[in-house]
Amino acid sequence: MRSVLVVLGSKDKSLMDKRVSLADSIFLSSNFDCIIFSGGNGEAEYMAEKWNGDKFILENRSTTTLENLLFTRKIIGETAHIVIITDRSHVPRTRYLARRVFPCSRVEVIGVPVTGGFLMKRFFYEFSRWVRHVFQ
Repeated sequence: MRSVLVVLGSKDKSLMDKRVSLADSIFLSSNFDCIIFSGGNGEAEYMAEKWNGDKFILENRSTTTLENLLFTRKIIGETAHIVIITDRSHVPRTRYLARRVFPCSRVEVIGVPVTGGFLMKRFFYEFSRWVRHVFQ
């Protein structure tokens, strides 16, 4: 595969809805070979149900961001161009991990907006996870 769109799951269904909506517009306006919905615990299936197209692959074993990327790599290998959709608070950590999992690919990470009180909660969560990955 040359160009793949990857949508990461979330425990928050409203965030997944935003991610799928963005994926829909990006996929239709670009030339992607396929879209991968990545997330365990029913997340990938939920996003696929919201998807308006075909040419999708489910990665439904992952429970962490690192697993999202590792299991996706097992599916697509080293792909020339990967666009990952998540939320804005998750972009820095996702980009950091994606560059390590896909060192020979051109990786872009796009984030949907996070609003309200959820934003501060996400900031602290992402900061704690970022520190964990950096010092592992």
